[in-house]
Amino acid sequence: MKLEDYYGSYLEGLLNMASSISKSIGPSFVKVDCYKKETFKKEFTKFYNINEELELIESSNSLDTTLLSWFNNEKEIVESITYWFNIKLSDNKKIYLPEEKIINILDNEQKDFYSLEDLFFIECQNYIFVFLLGNNE
Repeated sequence: MKLEDYYGSYLEGLLNMASSISKSIGPSFVKVDCYKKETFKKEFTKFYNINEELELIESSNSLDTTLLSWFNNEKEIVESITYWFNIKLSDNKKIYLPEEKIINILDNEQKDFYSLEDLFFIECQNYIFVFLLGNNE
């Protein structure tokens, strides 16, 4: 198993557990993909059939703040997610948001969810993680 597959599966399992016990996230759940930084744009756009230039918008928000918006301020859940994330990858993390057109393209693609609600990207030293929030209702 490639390390990026391991990290993606680890975080997706962690986020699935968190969303299943959340009182506010409802029927939604989170999918996590992990890519090596040097091949991220090529692999991500190919996997999701994106024919547009992928532009990410750097956010000043922390991982905690970004997740709190998804988990409606359930601080204990978010603290646990970031704790376990930092166990595996403790380096500095930058948060990026997509342009609205990327959310629309992925929502129309319906590859992971019937309805994609939101997504963001986390850049670490060697990897970029894609966190996708959606549901299948």
